[in-house]
Amino acid sequence: MFIKKYIKEPFEYAMSDWKKILIGGIFGMAYLLPIKLLGAIIQSQNINLRAEEYLSIDLIMSIIGVYAIIIILSIVFKSIQYGYYMKVAKNTIESYDNTNNTNNNLPEWEELGNIFKTGILYFIGSILLALVVFLPFIAIAGLIGYGIYITAGVVLLMPYWFVAIGLYFILAVIYMLYFYLASVNFAKKGFKGFFEFKKVIGLMSLKYVALVILMTIILVTLSFIASLPSLILNFSGIILDNNGLLLIISAIICSILVSIVSFFSSVALYRSLSIYYSEKTR
Repeated sequence: MFIKKYIKEPFEYAMSDWKKILIGGIFGMAYLLPIKLLGAIIQSQNINLRAEEYLSIDLIMSIIGVYAIIIILSIVFKSIQYGYYMKVAKNTIESYDNTNNTNNNLPEWEELGNIFKTGILYFIGSILLALVVFLPFIAIAGLIGYGIYITAGVVLLMPYWFVAIGLYFILAVIYMLYFYLASVNFAKKGFKGFFEFKKVIGLMSLKYVALVILMTIILVTLSFIASLPSLILNFSGIILDNNGLLLIISAIICSILVSIVSFFSSVALYRSLSIYYSEKTR
């Protein structure tokens, strides 16, 4: 029952309309492809950005400009994807609340402005939430860094770094568990849904932890499989003295497969999370 409800059904839902999945994948390609192509070109040309002959002001400004554009594109297109995930979550919650029957239709790609607006709020909320959760780590890392600065005691303070790293991983797990449910709560209630700590924590259970672990394993596995063809081509290109053509083909294939599989997997993930959320809040 668990597998059927929280795993099988969400993936069947995501597979119900590949046209909409491909559209979402295209938004992913729009920012991933330039990153991959730029890396392939630099690698194929054997450009060592640390070498003195390349450290000109013009080159540095060009690199900064290119990466600035890529970052802007990433925020814009990722926000559109985030907005669609929230539309998936909202539609799922509404179908459970109103009719007690799951809606097996993926949302339409319409009102793109509203999707983008929702995605931007999701992006901002995730950053603010991360700052709140990781504040203890930031404080401890800052204190350790200051201690090293005034004492030059890198070795002496090494045990504290291990404590900080351990704290980081603990907070990362807490953030992931909280964030997934909070994002679904955001889909239903708007921006404040990210910060209803008592409610969101109250929705957690061992079933939810098992769901997150299982979905994470599936998503990581799918991502690896999608990356495998490009990894093989990329390795072949390196073996053949950084063959430019193979590296560029690898970048293109990676961008296409990873973008589509990532979007598909994320739609299934938020469908699954929303089903769980709906049952807990019913």
